[in-house]
Amino acid sequence: MPKVKGKKKFTGKHDPLSVQMQKDVDLQADAAAAGRRAAQKLMQVEGGTSTEDTCGHGDLAKDHEGFAVPNDLSRKILKQARAQREEEIMDEDAVERAAADAYETGSEVSLDYDTESTVPTETPVEDHEDFQLDEEEERLLRQFAPQSQVQSRNLADIIMSKIRDKEKDADDAQSKASRGTSGRTTVNQFDARVIKVYKTIGKLFSRYTAGRIPKAFKVLPQLRGWEDLLWLTAPQDWTPHALYAATRVFAHSSNEMMCQRFYNIVLLPSVRHRVRSTGKLHGYQFMAIRKAVWKPGAFNKGFLLPLAAESDLSLREALIVASALQRMSMPRAHAMVALLKISQMPYNGASSLFIRVLLDKKYDMPYQVVDALVKHFHSFVKDGREFPVMWHQCLLAFVQRYKGDLFDEQVALVKKVVNKHNHPMISSEIRREFILLENERKRTGAVPRSAAR
Repeated sequence: MPKVKGKKKFTGKHDPLSVQMQKDVDLQADAAAAGRRAAQKLMQVEGGTSTEDTCGHGDLAKDHEGFAVPNDLSRKILKQARAQREEEIMDEDAVERAAADAYETGSEVSLDYDTESTVPTETPVEDHEDFQLDEEEERLLRQFAPQSQVQSRNLADIIMSKIRDKEKDADDAQSKASRGTSGRTTVNQFDARVIKVYKTIGKLFSRYTAGRIPKAFKVLPQLRGWEDLLWLTAPQDWTPHALYAATRVFAHSSNEMMCQRFYNIVLLPSVRHRVRSTGKLHGYQFMAIRKAVWKPGAFNKGFLLPLAAESDLSLREALIVASALQRMSMPRAHAMVALLKISQMPYNGASSLFIRVLLDKKYDMPYQVVDALVKHFHSFVKDGREFPVMWHQCLLAFVQRYKGDLFDEQVALVKKVVNKHNHPMISSEIRREFILLENERKRTGAVPRSAAR
């Protein structure tokens, strides 16, 4: 008798990736076709045309592609289509519906939530300082910073003043463009139910630690006058967890301009206030800074560059933000723009931290940025003060990574800086890098990389 063949064992192998991707595409196409058929049937039913009249059969119905569909399946598809349509309408009218629920339930507001929960993609850590400075280093860095002014305003005043300043600028620009009244929405123009909803969200955010976010807040970036509604939620009372959740909403759901304004009027003041009051940053606030880089252009304009330009920027704040920058991946173009702008700002000691972190990312540098950094360092030739080790390390990192982009005239300018501000160990390394560069160019006749590009 022939040998009976047993069942083949599962080897654990999967289809190739291309086959799996094609199956996913086919499934999505089938789902889309089923949705279109369901929508057409829904339109026929609502228009008074039954399925039986359309196809002429009592048991089967034909869709617009000619396929026979059982009536039981048709009813299920129509029911699902109606549910999806009602859900879309509810999402579009989330604020008005929540406001109506507030008055129907009495004094307490009943908020509507999404099924999705805000879960961080990483574990928050409290120890997030990657730069260690001794007392002498801190003393040298502080001598370049202007005298810090004691802030007499609390966080609420700072946030509100930023909102009002931006609204005033917008109103002035609009009045100059058209000599009419401003069309901006104010808090008094909102419905009382809407105001009550966002005040209730503010109470929720004052004790929020984890969980779902109300739909009314998720649609906030899409509303006109969203800054005034945001003020109703009292951002100064938010927990760090709520700040991270709100940053996540704006980073994913708003355009770059709105995101920039949220970073500038909420995220930046909250971070600075926390560092100034406690001397450290909460783990979820640190994660909020990293999440903000989801919109790198908005992060530069609304957070990093305004922080670097602050006249009262403390060394502690710069250390924490520089640690966050070091752990983040930023697109090359945005990193180079930030490096160019910071190098053109007046030196305050803390800017060396930001320049060092951006240089360590080792991106290809355009000639405009190279020239701006050379001018930045050459501006210290006439400065007779003693510079901290961080400044010398920043200059060394620039020479080591981008010496091939320097022209001979720029090399001469940097050499003047090294001769003026000499460090026992670091300056000798910079001179050695220039000697290697000169020998290589004499041997190979190489030109600066920036000239070749």
